[in-house]
Amino acid sequence: MLKGSNETNEKVKKARKRRTEILLGFILIVFIIYKFSLYNYFSFVVQKDAKTIISDFERNYLYSQSISTEAYKRMKNEILLGSYTTKEKLNGLFQTAINNASDKDTTFKYADIMKGNFGYSTYKKMKFESKTVNGDTIYIKMDSFGTNAGEKFYKALDKLGKKEYLVIDIRDNARGDYSEAVEVADLLIPEELDICFIETMKAKHYYNSDAFLFNFKKIFVLVNENTASSAEMLALSLKETLGDKVELIGKTTAQKSIGKFYKEYYNKIEFDIVTLKWSVKGKSAEALSEYLGKYSNSSFEKLDDYMAQVNTLK
Repeated sequence: MLKGSNETNEKVKKARKRRTEILLGFILIVFIIYKFSLYNYFSFVVQKDAKTIISDFERNYLYSQSISTEAYKRMKNEILLGSYTTKEKLNGLFQTAINNASDKDTTFKYADIMKGNFGYSTYKKMKFESKTVNGDTIYIKMDSFGTNAGEKFYKALDKLGKKEYLVIDIRDNARGDYSEAVEVADLLIPEELDICFIETMKAKHYYNSDAFLFNFKKIFVLVNENTASSAEMLALSLKETLGDKVELIGKTTAQKSIGKFYKEYYNKIEFDIVTLKWSVKGKSAEALSEYLGKYSNSSFEKLDDYMAQVNTLK
């Protein structure tokens, strides 16, 4: 009897130890999820956050008619009925509007740990570079129009001092705030001239230049097939306003006469929403091809190729 009793006690002890290990493991997992905000990588979205995300989309989306359909309204109501929803259902709602508008530019991305999706974000901090080249030329590179791009552009020109030539490198610049691009154009265009026309879901606005001006003998704007949206607006605005004083160098651009609203949420969701259309003197991004056609047979693989062309045109 004693032997059997001891075996029973050992089994009970092992069972208790196992339960304790499982409990501690569960507590550790919960702590790690909380400590490193891993719960944001799951698919669930509480109703309050869902309302905020949907509201941001509807207030900023250019193609407002696509969120007025019965299908969209029905899906929205179903999502907001419960205390929580999923990122997948939100994506389905927004894709309904995007498909209705035949919109190929708006994106909705999210992390979902259950589907192995961690690398959801496409956001990259703006890279800004400025320097003097060959003593007579200011070179400025912007890969987006991020926060304070206009101010950084101004400070770079002011710091580097008066030079004859300016090179603006906006290759691979496809995102950012259109108002920053307007501010850059304003620094280079004489007073009271047109910069661009902007149309959003709710308003229309013409932008004109003010009195302040950095003057150059010639401005060179470097573009490529990934130059899009606000960057194209800047290139076309400078060319249409300053004429022969501006040379656009590159084979083509993305031809997107739009601007976007970008927002990232704490629960690992991001939006890149088409929020406006732009034009310059009635022309869209397609007009850039008129000025770039002469370079259709040229080879522009790296910066040196562009700068070689700049040097021949000085």
